[in-house]
Amino acid sequence: MRIIDRFRGVSSRATPLLSDAQYSFLQSYGASDRELILPTFNSYGSLAMGANSIVFGCLRERVNLLSQAPFRFRDKKTKKLFGSSALAPLEDPWPGAKTPDLWARMELDASLAGNAFVRTTGDGFERLRPDRITIVSEIVQDALGRSVRRVLGYAYDVGGYDVGRNYEYYDIDEVAHWAPMPDPLATFRGMSWLTPILREIDADSQMTDHKLKHLKNGATPAILLKYQRRLDATKVDEIRKRFAGRYAGSDNSGNALIMDEGSDATVVGSTLANLDFANVQGLGALRIGFAAGLPSELLPVVEGTKLPETVYAAAIQRFADMTCRPLWQSACGVLEKLVDVPAGAELWYDPSGIAALQPGEQASAATSQAQVAAINTLIMAGFSADSAVAAVVAGDMSLLRHTGLVSVQMQSVNGASAPAEEPAPEPAAPAGSESANGSPSSALTGGSA
Repeated sequence: MRIIDRFRGVSSRATPLLSDAQYSFLQSYGASDRELILPTFNSYGSLAMGANSIVFGCLRERVNLLSQAPFRFRDKKTKKLFGSSALAPLEDPWPGAKTPDLWARMELDASLAGNAFVRTTGDGFERLRPDRITIVSEIVQDALGRSVRRVLGYAYDVGGYDVGRNYEYYDIDEVAHWAPMPDPLATFRGMSWLTPILREIDADSQMTDHKLKHLKNGATPAILLKYQRRLDATKVDEIRKRFAGRYAGSDNSGNALIMDEGSDATVVGSTLANLDFANVQGLGALRIGFAAGLPSELLPVVEGTKLPETVYAAAIQRFADMTCRPLWQSACGVLEKLVDVPAGAELWYDPSGIAALQPGEQASAATSQAQVAAINTLIMAGFSADSAVAAVVAGDMSLLRHTGLVSVQMQSVNGASAPAEEPAPEPAAPAGSESANGSPSSALTGGSA
């Protein structure tokens, strides 16, 4: 009996409402067999993405580039991309959604929770919230007769997120689990790239709060009021409120400061310039961008900075090569089991239509042209076509295999024998000397003998 037949409506949170069969399932698949997704989705979504502009910007850049790549099939042998009606679930994943929506959901889930889950519905897909998923596994014997832990499926506990929907269990073949960065402390789940930079995010947010408080305080640091006489607590509170009401806040910035008799005002604390505020906050943004896989050139660390076009193109290409292409490839690898892939092919992506990557694609086309020219030259020289392709692609000339044939310019035409070469003319002998047959030679300027 399949596990899906043993499990219907089972929650990862055992409650008295569960039936005996459901309790049996929970006992059979206890804590060691159930791997929960860490509860980072809500906190990172609200505190990091929802309240920090740098994190939001990094996520936006990742989503914007990733979502522009359509899905294709790629022939494993020729590496040629082609389309098929089997790609329909990826092109229209759910009602009202297209491929970019699927990419956006998967990227945001993977970034905030470290994991993205997509379930096949037979005619499309359903995105499953990662914070409601429990990975169910068990220990089985491998082909060598040893124990190994394998994933069986995924328990989906919707809780109060989707009212009226029961708990569900899905076999491993029904769900694509994308975890771009594996969690080193877990077996199957992934880890958010935001986790190691939480302190950087907190520091950046506090720097922004500090700037706001600085502006609310009249764009000045704290003010120390000193009196020559002792003041009671009531008087201190009265002076503080009166001073704040008259001079605090950006609306009162620049107002004349009039002191009471016997008081003295001293500025304490650091100004934004003293703190080197722009550089300090900018370095924090660079660290956040580094964790997101964004080159520093693409981060708006200094407002109003405009990059030279060559620098921007190189940064975009590096972002695509080092961050997006591995993500495209790994996502295709996990989604592949949800579509009908033609024999001899694999699910792949096509970045050729992305405008930001056109300079890189043009350079790739120029490289391909050079390779085609090299292959053609090798074939004309008598090497087999297969070995010429293999040698050029691999950059290894030892793979070349000669056919034993040579170029047509070096062979006879229509099978006729090549004409015999005429012997070179003998040099003329000096006047009065004998020729090779012993007869006197003619003088160069004389008449016939």
